[in-house]
Amino acid sequence: MEFIQALQQFRSPLSDLFFKSLNFFDKECFYFLLIPVLWFGKNWKAGLRLFAILMLSVFAVDELKQFFKLPRPFHIIPAVRLIQAGGYGFPSGAATNAVLLASLFIRYTNIRFKWVIAILYCFFISLSRLYLGVHFPIDILGGWILGLFFFAVFVKVFPKAEAFLQKQSVPGQFLLSQLPPFSLFLINPFMKSAFIFQGICCSIFCNMYSGISVPPARNLAESFARAAVGVALSFTLYGSIKHLFSIKAGPGFFFGPLLFGFLVGVLGTYICKNIRFSVKK
Repeated sequence: MEFIQALQQFRSPLSDLFFKSLNFFDKECFYFLLIPVLWFGKNWKAGLRLFAILMLSVFAVDELKQFFKLPRPFHIIPAVRLIQAGGYGFPSGAATNAVLLASLFIRYTNIRFKWVIAILYCFFISLSRLYLGVHFPIDILGGWILGLFFFAVFVKVFPKAEAFLQKQSVPGQFLLSQLPPFSLFLINPFMKSAFIFQGICCSIFCNMYSGISVPPARNLAESFARAAVGVALSFTLYGSIKHLFSIKAGPGFFFGPLLFGFLVGVLGTYICKNIRFSVKK
């Protein structure tokens, strides 16, 4: 508590604005940008892998919060809270995903200074949770450990799971793809991302049976255009479905996210497969 209060002694309008802006990386809209960009801008398998590991990460964080029931700093001293945050404190979901995304960025990109970018991203996201008064240092440490664990799952377990799936029949693959989100639903019926994942998996198999696929982008313009379409479609559909269905309770809570995932996968694939720019010789 003393560390957080000491950190806030350096507050200024500029630092408040900076650290509050980093809260964007802990919001739904960040993932509505990140996953469609990867899904449609690169390939659907990469997007699906990222969605799956983030879904598992969110589930684990929520369950551990409910298990430990540790307070946030502003539960003890309300004056340190600079943003709204619900639920318990340990572990930090923002720190978990920051380490997970930073680790994936380092492993799967060839960008110059990727280590510097990843470390700075992880450091400032984690520091912001302390500065904003929503997490204790122990929450951040727990998030880092959990993020590294899910990075190991992504690198070691996911390839074996994919190899096992490829040996199954198409109906078997479909049923197995529905098993993880359904299992999470049984444990936590209010996990919205599980229903989105189910809808996305349904869209993948619908595309496979229809023979619809998005060919690899031939140039940066195609990749950028497809990513832009995916992002625009995601926000448009989510906003529309949110108005049509109640996402707080009732059947709409389950059907709305499932429909959203399905339509993004089907419509996004159909639109993006027709985005082809000529290659200059």
